[in-house]
Amino acid sequence: EDGSGTGRGVADEESGRGSGGGGGGAARRGSAEEERERDVTSRLRSRMADTVQWRGSLRMNDDAEGSMIDDAVADFTEVLWLRKKSDGADAPSVADALLTLGLLKFRGRDAQAALALMWEGLRIRRIAAKVEEEEKGRGDWEARLLLADA
Repeated sequence: EDGSGTGRGVADEESGRGSGGGGGGAARRGSAEEERERDVTSRLRSRMADTVQWRGSLRMNDDAEGSMIDDAVADFTEVLWLRKKSDGADAPSVADALLTLGLLKFRGRDAQAALALMWEGLRIRRIAAKVEEEEKGRGDWEARLLLADA
């Protein structure tokens, strides 16, 4: 960062893509290029996460004695990081990774960590469900559940 508090680095000003006179068109082109680059990077991270998730799933499912739990935990920890980077911290894919990681921690006899991971995954799923309900115009799903209980 250049120390100005704007969040821009020195390299941005040196490349001519920062704020300044006369470079408006170049800045917009640079912005579009950066957006495409972020999109490509996000898709690559998502594909990498799919691959690592597949490997972790194979390790998790083929492990009868529990000897590959640590390897599967490492894989799903990487999947979690990749999903957060590509999809955002509150994406359903992040919740899936958290829930699977929680199951693996439970199988590895770490119930406290498993519970924390699963609660976080459920929190994200709850947010996603609420957003989906609101987008479909069905109102608050919790209120509907309370009405169904009554």
